[in-house]
Amino acid sequence: MAYDTLHDADVRSGALADYDVLIFQAQSASSILTGFDQGQVPPEYAGGLGEAGAAEVTAFVEGGGRVIAIEAATDFARDLFGLEVANATADLPNTDFYIPGSILRLALDGESELTTGMRSETAAWYWRSSMAFDVEDPRVRVAARYASGYPLLSGWVLGGDHIAGKPAILEANIGSGSVVLFGFQPNYRAQTMSTWPLLFNAI
Repeated sequence: MAYDTLHDADVRSGALADYDVLIFQAQSASSILTGFDQGQVPPEYAGGLGEAGAAEVTAFVEGGGRVIAIEAATDFARDLFGLEVANATADLPNTDFYIPGSILRLALDGESELTTGMRSETAAWYWRSSMAFDVEDPRVRVAARYASGYPLLSGWVLGGDHIAGKPAILEANIGSGSVVLFGFQPNYRAQTMSTWPLLFNAI
């Protein structure tokens, strides 16, 4: 599978026309859009996509491309495409909900192409930057949920009931293309073999 690393200038210059899938790893929406100011980092790393780059991403998806966003980057995709999706635990203090790094049961929707070749349940790595979703958008389909009841497999969880049964992977058609949102890291330290198939299927 051929892949490249794209920089902001590449996206702004129309390079996405040569690609099928664009992956945004865990990075905040503001960082993706605006990045660091000039003088804070070497010039080639300053700035972000900006409005021009965001417009290129929008056109890429509407024209048939796929965007995959992971953890915090899902906020960027949500805002860019106006998806009615929220972080279900965003307002909870860590005295009510806290998962420092544990393995949870993940229930998969067998009807989704993202789960092709997988069993009905797998294990997912969830840590402080992961999220569960609240969804109110009819365009959005749920490909996987954190298991209902007590989702913990290994480690420890405080307030696991706040994410039990909540969506963990979302997909939506936008124009002729699509977006996929991962609430957890499917490639954590290149060790999460149980969730690699989900990422590969999305790609």
